Amino acid sequence: MVSGKGTLELNAAHSSNVFTDPEQELYIQLSDPERFGIARLTPKGPVRIVENLTFVPVTKEVIEEPQLVEIFQKQLADGLYKIWPKEPLPAGEYAVVEFTAGKLNMQVWDFAVKPAK
Repeated sequence: MVSGKGTLELNAAHSSNVFTDPEQELYIQLSDPERFGIARLTPKGPVRIVENLTFVPVTKEVIEEPQLVEIFQKQLADGLYKIWPKEPLPAGEYAVVEFTAGKLNMQVWDFAVKPAK
């Protein structure tokens, strides 16, 4: 048996949400306890790849591989978190992501970091 491969993609080569400050503070409110973070997206032609997926045929397991940035997090209230990257974000495409590992239910809020001109 051979594993299948796939990707989770966003349409458009670039996000319309652009920040010039690489030291962003972001907020996320969870309705259920899930994993979350900031993922670096990989531009590929007219889309951006959020994560690579591997489908294991016998167990029907899905292995998700987002490129998560190291973050700090602070819980402000029940389910409400402030998150920020440990290091300033280099120019590029990113997303705040919320997911349950292995469930293929990732929620994505995209943004880009571009230096001010």
